[in-house]
Amino acid sequence: MPGIDPSFVCHRLTTKQGAKPVAQRRRKMGADKTKDVALKVAELLEVGFIREITYTMWLANVVLVKKPSGKWRMCVDYTDLNKLLKKSKRFEWSESCEAAFNTFKQYLAAPPILSKLLPDELLYVYLAVSDGAVAAVLIRETAEGQKPVYFTSKALQGSELRYQKLENVAYALLIATRRLRQYFQSHATIVRTIQPIRQILHKPELAGRMITWSIELSQFDIQFEPRTAIKSQVLSDFVAKLAAPKGDPEQAEYEACIAGLQLAKEVGTHKVLICSDSQLAVSQVTCAYQTKDTLLGKYLLKVKELMADFDEATIQHVPRENNTRADILSKLASTKCLRNNRSVVQGTVYHPSVVAVEQVEILDNWTGPCIRYILHGNLPSDLKEKQRFLRCCSWYTLIRGTLYRWGFTAPLLKCLGPERADYVLREIHEGSCGHHLGAASLAKKVLRAGYYWSTMEKDATDLT
Repeated sequence: MPGIDPSFVCHRLTTKQGAKPVAQRRRKMGADKTKDVALKVAELLEVGFIREITYTMWLANVVLVKKPSGKWRMCVDYTDLNKLLKKSKRFEWSESCEAAFNTFKQYLAAPPILSKLLPDELLYVYLAVSDGAVAAVLIRETAEGQKPVYFTSKALQGSELRYQKLENVAYALLIATRRLRQYFQSHATIVRTIQPIRQILHKPELAGRMITWSIELSQFDIQFEPRTAIKSQVLSDFVAKLAAPKGDPEQAEYEACIAGLQLAKEVGTHKVLICSDSQLAVSQVTCAYQTKDTLLGKYLLKVKELMADFDEATIQHVPRENNTRADILSKLASTKCLRNNRSVVQGTVYHPSVVAVEQVEILDNWTGPCIRYILHGNLPSDLKEKQRFLRCCSWYTLIRGTLYRWGFTAPLLKCLGPERADYVLREIHEGSCGHHLGAASLAKKVLRAGYYWSTMEKDATDLT
């Protein structure tokens, strides 16, 4: 066919060995049929579907068949050719075929039917996203295994197609809560996913729709846990193909550098030259740039510790266009199986070399429950209190161990405990340049200063 290389796909007829070619005698047709045949042949020649040959071994007449529309369809007379084709082999029904057929009948006889939830039963949610759609599946777990309750999906349109992958995961959960609201209102829900949705919804840099989604989702009793079972995830992937987000490129550069240094140390190398196309990583290792990110700082210490084990270790920046050798090695490692790379030493990093552990002090005051929820997902046991608590916690986020609250028209407000709040309130009211304001004005001035605590208005009234 035109545009398809014969080396890619080619159909050949299997004929009997020793078969003699047959050249059929020319079949005469009327003037109208001859004209239609000439037009059809000209079309096929023009698109390159057929070609003209001078010496023929096989020759078959064309046959015109009338269509229901009144037009002619041109076919080929395969009368002589069909006699010389090899007959298909006889099919034997073996025991393995019988077993496969019985298994297939069992699957058809017991399809996955949507099941009914019991009162106060725990509900599990699996999410899936693709470039053009998002999907969610509700699951209940029984003694017989996982049973589907309901599923929903939505095709992305307009600006939704420009959402980031992590936004799409949160959007899939939002769509599920809107369309299957009755399930989320009457049952506690656990979302099983490998994506950090809970951390995303509490990020301080969220803006616009993500803040709105976080507040809307806070009315439901939703918890998150890592995905373990695969069967239910396959059901949601059937509706929308899952795409995992890419990691930090600078972290990947440090991981590659650490893996290379460890490999060089294992083979007994004394001098190493590290070539990297990341200007930031090279400048941080050579101390030309300052490392402000905490996680990258730990990676930098790890790299320097490994470099100190060699007699001589040097790192230099190589432009990406000149780093073709490393690109070829990376392609070999990503496109071939481990056992097939005989000329390349290949290893797989399953876990990060450096784990970022943030030490957060949880005080015994009003900020403690919010911090425990953000870090560990702890919730009150009472249903009504749980719903109220989730609505309140949607306004808070954690930055470097400090709790902050989103404001309506103000930037992030730093949350204070009782002792610090009393000092700030008195300093604004009675301290230097204090105006001895009324309770309402004093509370608003505290907000403008960038502070917040739950009993701010009451404390301002008691002070004034």
